[in-house]
Amino acid sequence: MRTIPLSASLLCLSVTAFAASLPRLPAKALSVKTNAEESVNFRISFKIKDGELENAGSFVVMSESQANYIIGGEKVVEVDMPSGKAVEFKKHGTIVNCLPVAKPDSALVRAECLFERSGPLGPVGTLKARPISTFQLQTSFEAALGRTLVLVDEPTRHLEVKVEVVAP
Repeated sequence: MRTIPLSASLLCLSVTAFAASLPRLPAKALSVKTNAEESVNFRISFKIKDGELENAGSFVVMSESQANYIIGGEKVVEVDMPSGKAVEFKKHGTIVNCLPVAKPDSALVRAECLFERSGPLGPVGTLKARPISTFQLQTSFEAALGRTLVLVDEPTRHLEVKVEVVAP
């Protein structure tokens, strides 16, 4: 049975309440011609690096709607055992949950996002076991449309995001 992590469930509740509390964005703020019934679409692009694990992607989501981007699975890893070779299945992948909301009368977007990157590292020890590395960031931020925002910049970790308006 598959379950949703508690952090993802809490994120869904908090971003839904946040979006409901904000007024709709006027079309002139993004220089996008829309009428009152239309919504604004955003392309969320990201690059995430944790040590030797890297991933980049992008997806489209409407303002005040949540997107869940999940890619990955189980990777077969060969392991040296005292009795010979064996295989292990290690989970790996990238998860991005994001809810962008256009800020009224500006070219800024406020977003509630959860980023996670996990996967097996290189072999360690006499059994050549491969530990799993996981990097997760749950955050709120404001981003200027079309500009890259660096959320994490450390020697072994990097996370950047860019929000752009796209035509429906």
